[in-house]
Amino acid sequence: LVEFLKSLGKLGFAVVVLGFTLSEDHRRLLAGMITNPVAFGLVIRSIAVDILVAIVFVMGLIAVADFVWSRFHWRRDLRMSKQEIKDEMKQSEGDPIVKSRLRSLARDRARRRMMTAVPRATLIIANPTHYSIALKYVREEDSAPMVLAKGQDLVALKIREIAREHNIPIFEDVALARSMYKQVSVDSVIPSQFYQAVAELVRIVYSKKAERRLTS
Repeated sequence: LVEFLKSLGKLGFAVVVLGFTLSEDHRRLLAGMITNPVAFGLVIRSIAVDILVAIVFVMGLIAVADFVWSRFHWRRDLRMSKQEIKDEMKQSEGDPIVKSRLRSLARDRARRRMMTAVPRATLIIANPTHYSIALKYVREEDSAPMVLAKGQDLVALKIREIAREHNIPIFEDVALARSMYKQVSVDSVIPSQFYQAVAELVRIVYSKKAERRLTS
């Protein structure tokens, strides 16, 4: 429809210009026939030249207008294509803002789940200013102590706070807490290199429990 209207507009413009030219030449032709019949051929030639010039002029204007129109649409389509590429990349790779938000939500869920596991811990190993590690070890149930939760700074403080609320022993060992924080993941058993140090702490916990049972 757009191309049809463009063609119709071009044709209309050409007809108007040619009509105006012919109307002027028509008067010249009549005047020449009346005043100077001998010069009639020259008048015809002049009219032909005028028509040719008019045609060239009209075609030139139409070509310029068509170029401007095509250029405008090309630039518009190019902008649309770039935006479509951006939209497609967002859809295929995911919107960075949405992905960042999803990662943040996933971390929050993991942190909340981790905190709910702290009350089941056997003991907490802490670096008083930075790290806290919540370990679980039940004799005859666990093959090795497992990390239920770990945290740094504010999360570490929250782990210790929950531990105090549930009377879970907290042991301060700067080097051990730092090493375990860096090397052991949550829900993983501790490596054998930590067995001896942790076994000593577990022994202390069970000894204190036995003493409380005797005194009670």
